[in-house]
Amino acid sequence: MSELLKPPGRILIGPVYYPTLLGRYAHHPDIKCFYPGMAGIYAFCPLETADLPRDFSFCLPLDLSYQKAPRLQELWEQLPPDWQPDILIWWGLYFPLPDDFDTCPCKRYLIVSDWHPYLPILKRYLPFFDGVFGDRALLELLPGWGYKKAQYWTAYSYAPEDIVGLPDPPPVRDIDIAFVGNLNPRLHSQRSQYLRRLAALSDRYRVVIQPKLYGPLYFKLFQRSRIVFNHSLRGEMNLRAYEAPACGALVMMESDNLEIRDILVPDQECVLYTAENFEDQIHALMADPDRCAAIAARGQQKIQQYCWERQFERLFDLLEPGLSAVALTEPVETPLALRAQYASTTDVRLWHQQMTDHVLAALLRSETTDPLLLNNWLVLRADQSGREVLSPQWLKVIQDAHNPLLPYNLAWFYLMQQDFDRVEAPMLQALLQLSDPAFEMPALAGWLVLPLGYSGLHISWLRYWESPTEQPERQRRHLLAAGLYALCMSHLQLGRYADARQAFAQSVALIADWPEVWQVGAGLLLKLQDLAALVPVLEQVIARGVFYPHAWLLLIELLADAEPERARLLLREARCLFQSDEFAQQHSAFELLSQRLAV
Repeated sequence: MSELLKPPGRILIGPVYYPTLLGRYAHHPDIKCFYPGMAGIYAFCPLETADLPRDFSFCLPLDLSYQKAPRLQELWEQLPPDWQPDILIWWGLYFPLPDDFDTCPCKRYLIVSDWHPYLPILKRYLPFFDGVFGDRALLELLPGWGYKKAQYWTAYSYAPEDIVGLPDPPPVRDIDIAFVGNLNPRLHSQRSQYLRRLAALSDRYRVVIQPKLYGPLYFKLFQRSRIVFNHSLRGEMNLRAYEAPACGALVMMESDNLEIRDILVPDQECVLYTAENFEDQIHALMADPDRCAAIAARGQQKIQQYCWERQFERLFDLLEPGLSAVALTEPVETPLALRAQYASTTDVRLWHQQMTDHVLAALLRSETTDPLLLNNWLVLRADQSGREVLSPQWLKVIQDAHNPLLPYNLAWFYLMQQDFDRVEAPMLQALLQLSDPAFEMPALAGWLVLPLGYSGLHISWLRYWESPTEQPERQRRHLLAAGLYALCMSHLQLGRYADARQAFAQSVALIADWPEVWQVGAGLLLKLQDLAALVPVLEQVIARGVFYPHAWLLLIELLADAEPERARLLLREARCLFQSDEFAQQHSAFELLSQRLAV
């Protein structure tokens, strides 16, 4: 085992979820980590809060706790008197910065990994840091924002201790091609299309597609696989790009990946594919198992140099100890507004719903009439029980606003509260403003927009932030299409089918990329029993969404008699795509169709 390097100074780093991210450096005397536990709640909420759950089961008893540190000073007070950091590294965008973060005296660095859901937050955090480490896609983005202190460092790797030891003799690699990962087609549209093409090969090869496997089961699947298909979200070397070769499988990666060539040599240690040669690359590898195994073996040998511990060492050359050079002349955002926006991020809201409750309580106590704060309050409250706290004063502010986002979000609020009768009036008010050619879109930095979550709508809205400037025409078109989609759903619930159909058609005419809109349209046409129109709409659902099992089942059912051969082809694809237990409720329906079509 190699000796550890000397860090460039005393490093305080966190929030760190697992000590494996640092390897043996997690125990180095010049490095101290703070671990989150339930830090997301405590960093966000007042200290006097006593009714929060206190499950610290995954907060390791090492170094510092970030469980009760809404202020950096309280984290500092946990340090030994003779140990003061030269460098602070804030890892990720998963927790909000402490209120007094700007008082940190030493150099501050931000590690940015999964930044795609956090672009508005990232933009506001940048001024607090002396430097940022991120992937190549982020380095291409940040200069457009005027930020020039970013350096390349990959925030992904693998932990050797997580790889289950291969038995002797090695396991039989009985799976030809495997994929384990996120199947959300709204987030991974290109990945979904490739997985559909992969599923079409399942009549020739054993293909396994799994959305959720963890721990030993995850690594054992890769140890049984000859090839692991991979497609990154941002052109990064993601976790799978390290873990698959570490398990001895050949990793297939998209050819336009921005980082893989820095680590693995194409055709020697990995195989790259394009949209044009995807199937050909697979056929060639399967036809030459010795070549496939040799590439996998070389990839496995090379990737040993890039475990978490070695990756962390590479960070040392990029760090400069000393006093922070950051000088904030004015607050980047009021704490309440910034925390409200932070609470809206999908992961945070899923992990710690209590966080939004405390933001809302603070807003209620403030009796604010600030349209921005009221808008963000409305968005955060939309998927909770909230109608009872819409005061007449706040409704008046929303309805009198010149910003169409307020009535737009109010309409979505009513829709999500299932108060369908009240959706139309505010949405028509918003659409009237948005469709006026003379209307100038206001600046929307800091404004939250419904719906949140990993929907096609929210992901599209976040991606507008990748531009160095706001894109008012794209924002206007987005709000028009999403507003019509909301009207379609409310009309559908109220039995106004003609109005719903018109709103659906207008929405997809503006933006045709959102699979959930096509799915609602399919439900409407099924209710109307317009089967001739239903088939092409279902085709749009599975073309744009892929992982919508009910759409596949209905389409195959409709084609079974009229186009049985096409129905059989679709069924073979679907059985591969939906083989995991995640879709267990649909398995019996697919089995019945298999019997009917003799597949």
